[in-house]
Amino acid sequence: MVSSRSRLVQPSVTFGLSAKAKTMKKQGIDVISFGIGEPDFHTPESVKQAARDAIDANKTGYTPSIGEPDLRQAIKDKLEKENGLTYELSQIAAGNGGKGVLYHIFLSLLDPSDEVVIITPYWVSYPEQVRLCGGVPVFVQCDPHTFAIDSEDLKAKVSAKTRIILINSPSNPCGVVYTEEQLRLVADLAQQHNSYILSDEVYEHFYYGEKPRSIASLHEDAYARTIIVNAVSKTYAMTGWRIGFVAAADKEVIAAYSRLQDHTQSNPCSIAQWAAVEAYTGSQDSVTVMRDAFRKRRDSMVQLLNAIPGLHCATPEGAFYCFPRYELAMPSLQLAEQLLEEAHVVVMPGEPFGLEGYLRLSYAVADEHIPAGIERLHAWFAAHPVI
Repeated sequence: MVSSRSRLVQPSVTFGLSAKAKTMKKQGIDVISFGIGEPDFHTPESVKQAARDAIDANKTGYTPSIGEPDLRQAIKDKLEKENGLTYELSQIAAGNGGKGVLYHIFLSLLDPSDEVVIITPYWVSYPEQVRLCGGVPVFVQCDPHTFAIDSEDLKAKVSAKTRIILINSPSNPCGVVYTEEQLRLVADLAQQHNSYILSDEVYEHFYYGEKPRSIASLHEDAYARTIIVNAVSKTYAMTGWRIGFVAAADKEVIAAYSRLQDHTQSNPCSIAQWAAVEAYTGSQDSVTVMRDAFRKRRDSMVQLLNAIPGLHCATPEGAFYCFPRYELAMPSLQLAEQLLEEAHVVVMPGEPFGLEGYLRLSYAVADEHIPAGIERLHAWFAAHPVI
């Protein structure tokens, strides 16, 4: 019999639907996917070349468990230049992708029954990782139309039991970018209850208005208690390279993280680390190209979705997802499965993200897929009118 811990965790709906779509494609079915969030661009050539150079230079052995000093220096410089945040190398650690970094942070900080406050809607892995580490996820509601934090609910949910307040801005799945006022409320509550702030900033470069601000830059106390998580995955189209990082003013957090990674993963892939050094220190032109493309796709997808009767889509301010609300009296997982089977379009149900009655669509897809896929959705919803 498997462990009770493993039974706590639900399978990933995003990977499950995407796997089913791949099977259908192999059967010759024309499926258009707005599923898993992954840039449809290639890793920049200079980054790939840095990996080749590392192989040729035989940089293929173990590295320090928290990453090569050159990589941590590149991350340090990036944080100072782009975010106005100063860290020492001892306050930075690399890991196996943003997901791996998050898990090791939860392992480092959570004792049984410690609470982690998570704002709805949320990335599907947050509550599962918290539960795996013995913590208790506590969910905060949002405005159903704008996805702004429900400030009164946040105040009610943060307590003496709160170990971590987790924020993700720009957000997966809804693309909301939290205002400075909202960030200050989070920082104030963390200070009042002596909690850590865990800031997932993996989508920081994909914004379509004012540049998002890191909560750690608000003031000295916010800096002291914030733990930043980021990765090369989305920014540089390096999802498969699996390099993420954590930066924290509290050196004890990094020391605990390091001890855990020593005995679980040894070190991030050496070749990928050198590729990440080039990503952070080399030309950033590819980031601008992707952001401009995503802005155009966002505008197109929002307009087309809002033309479908029964769908209501707020304009996302960041990331690369639309998160429309629908009016059909049908669970979102059932709806997503029917759309795949009958319209041959992959969308993600809102329920695993904490909001039933919504769907997530990624616009990190080829330009031509957006009108073609939304046309199929339009036809399906027209055949299933709201009664």
